[in-house]
Amino acid sequence: MTQQELDAIRGVMREEIRTAVREETRAIMREEIRTAVQEETRAIVKEELKPIHERLDNMQGQINGMQDQINDIKDQLDEMQEDTQITRGAVNALCEWADHVAVVTAVTFPVKKAE
Repeated sequence: MTQQELDAIRGVMREEIRTAVREETRAIMREEIRTAVQEETRAIVKEELKPIHERLDNMQGQINGMQDQINDIKDQLDEMQEDTQITRGAVNALCEWADHVAVVTAVTFPVKKAE
């Protein structure tokens, strides 16, 4: 091979290497840009979601407070049901007593048993 042919081959190879380097550089730059855009997008979304998260946290606090109130009401209801059962038993006992007294005294009391 002649020196001119070798120089021509070197020139072609240099140009191919430059082209490959340019393409690789562009690919790296595209990837860096893509990464930067993704990070910026995440930051924007995070910032936009912050007030929503705060509202959700506030709502969760309110729900917890309401749940506590509901539990208190349930406890009170259980106590009232127990008191109602005691009262019903007492009324029924009094009705039975009134029936026994009516037999002895011949005086009837118009009372009905509680259900």
